[in-house]
Amino acid sequence: MTEFNDSKVEIPQLTGMDNSFVENTINEAIKAAAADHLNTLSLLQSGTPGQLTVKGKYTVIPSRDGHDLLSILLTAQGRMPTGRPGHQQIPLSFDLANGQSVTAEQIFKDTAAAQTWFEVKVAEIFEETLSNYLDIEDLKPFPLERFLIDETGITFYYPDNTLTWLSGQTASIHFLYHEILDQLKLEEQSFLGNLGVLERLKPDEQSQARIKDIVKDGRLPGFDIRLGEKMLDIQEQFGLLYDPEGFAEGESVQLEDDRYRETLLIAYGDGLLDGILSKRMNLLGLITGLSTQDDVQSVLGEPFTSLDMTDTAAALYKLPVGVMDVYPVEGVELRMYYQEDRVLYAVWIQTIK
Repeated sequence: MTEFNDSKVEIPQLTGMDNSFVENTINEAIKAAAADHLNTLSLLQSGTPGQLTVKGKYTVIPSRDGHDLLSILLTAQGRMPTGRPGHQQIPLSFDLANGQSVTAEQIFKDTAAAQTWFEVKVAEIFEETLSNYLDIEDLKPFPLERFLIDETGITFYYPDNTLTWLSGQTASIHFLYHEILDQLKLEEQSFLGNLGVLERLKPDEQSQARIKDIVKDGRLPGFDIRLGEKMLDIQEQFGLLYDPEGFAEGESVQLEDDRYRETLLIAYGDGLLDGILSKRMNLLGLITGLSTQDDVQSVLGEPFTSLDMTDTAAALYKLPVGVMDVYPVEGVELRMYYQEDRVLYAVWIQTIK
């Protein structure tokens, strides 16, 4: 980490690998990706006005064949290499067996077809929600080569100065694996196949215990937030898509970061995150829009209580008419919400007051 006054550049680096060649190869690639920002920091140290913060976040996913995945996201905020203030995200993916970058050709069945499919899909997704301030044509070209793989799905990052959200942050688009299965290479010996992507789409004998551990910790898979955190801190980090709206006894917000698409954050007047209600969720194989009430109960067992949600009750929570099964887990309620057809509609965790 390099610091100067209120500027800071923090770049992840590997240490202690058995294969020093792979370690050096990846470390040099990371430094090369951040080189322009390191140069900017040098300018600031020499007296050029401005401020810069660069942070690195990483994830490692083990592979059955030893080709473990290292995903890194570098995020820069402040003075850009152009000299203007801005925001930039740089996704980096490496095969830890050989130090090589992971490519779109390793991930998608047909990159040209995937490019077309994603451009059509994102236009459909955002036509209603963003067309009031975003030109849908700005979603093209889709950044197929600028991706990061994590345990829940794949995020695609637009280059800076192409597509930005209303907050000014560079846009990214997130897909859960089950939403893009037809585009992915998932054969047994494929890169994603060896990362266990298909296994992540179905529960196993450990799912109940793992779900309880996640819920009692106040989290849901794929989200970098936790019940009890300050709402203002969350909003500052991830941006707001809309102004806060009324929700039962409190209010709800939707974050700008696309990982939280179709997800409401709920607060009941204490300034803290009291609930997370997501209509886009893979809860360790229990998947909204796919899993049935029987599927869920085969994993979680019978609920503590099951509530029929009439028009009036459902409307208070911005939900359709349906049924809510409630599972208390050490100070947190896991609420599994089904439409009238008993297909899982939303996953909701709520602090028990």
